[in-house]
Amino acid sequence: MTRTFALTGALVLCLGMAGCGMNSGGASSQAVSEEAGAATASEATAIATSMTQADVTTSAGSGASVGAIKPLASSTPGRPEGDLESCASIDVTSSGSDGWTAETLTFTAPPCVFTGARGFVTLDITGAIALTRSNGDGFNFTSTSTKLEWAYTTAANTVYSETRNGTRAITATADSASATSNITAVFAGAKHSGTLTHVGSSNFTPADGSSIVAGQPLPSGTFTHTGTDTWVGTDGNTGTFDVTTITPLAYDATCKDTMPSVFDSGELQLHKTTDAANKITTITWSNCGVPTVTYVESN
Repeated sequence: MTRTFALTGALVLCLGMAGCGMNSGGASSQAVSEEAGAATASEATAIATSMTQADVTTSAGSGASVGAIKPLASSTPGRPEGDLESCASIDVTSSGSDGWTAETLTFTAPPCVFTGARGFVTLDITGAIALTRSNGDGFNFTSTSTKLEWAYTTAANTVYSETRNGTRAITATADSASATSNITAVFAGAKHSGTLTHVGSSNFTPADGSSIVAGQPLPSGTFTHTGTDTWVGTDGNTGTFDVTTITPLAYDATCKDTMPSVFDSGELQLHKTTDAANKITTITWSNCGVPTVTYVESN
């Protein structure tokens, strides 16, 4: 049995909200695979936007596109548009000869309230990110999220949210970067709400002629992802999946501020390991749009 659907319509407004706009149903392999696929797509984007210190402090490592978001008029006067670091309070807990080695960014709404994110009316950011790095090292660092919530409000005053807890460790040079992730992401308010636990690794290679620059956002390039995802839905759907890369994901830095996704192309595969049957879900990206999820069951 094969089922393909594009995460369009309502899901465009809540991209990353597991199952928003999808069919409901019992605890079937198809239902849980589709829910897990949507959540995994969101988490892949979050990993991509966590690969540099610049991206973490300006997007909170969430995967949301914030560069084009405007703060509300009531936000802190003089704050640059889309500047999350200056809306957060910063506590430097240790420093070395070249600046901080450990700091915590704490987000409170207000002032961390924005308009225009993903077509929503408002975006409220709360929670904290702790960053640690070696003295003088602008590439390698660890980020730990604690109750980092992105809450989106629609014109109908409906709220969708993504809340992340956990740690990513980044190792990078000018030529490549890798991330190990142990993250729990809670998706609430969507048609299929639930919790995704992601444990895995990701690798990034800059496009020809590009390089990773300390203190700058990630350039365009390619990602590969592997790991294990466990989905626990509030509707009773649960499952554990092996995640592999079928076609490397093309990260397009020009899509970050304006498009639904940061990936121009690529395909991930989820293999459900909690059933005896061979059940596969693929997530396919195209033109920085909302990804398409395809479910296949083959005994």
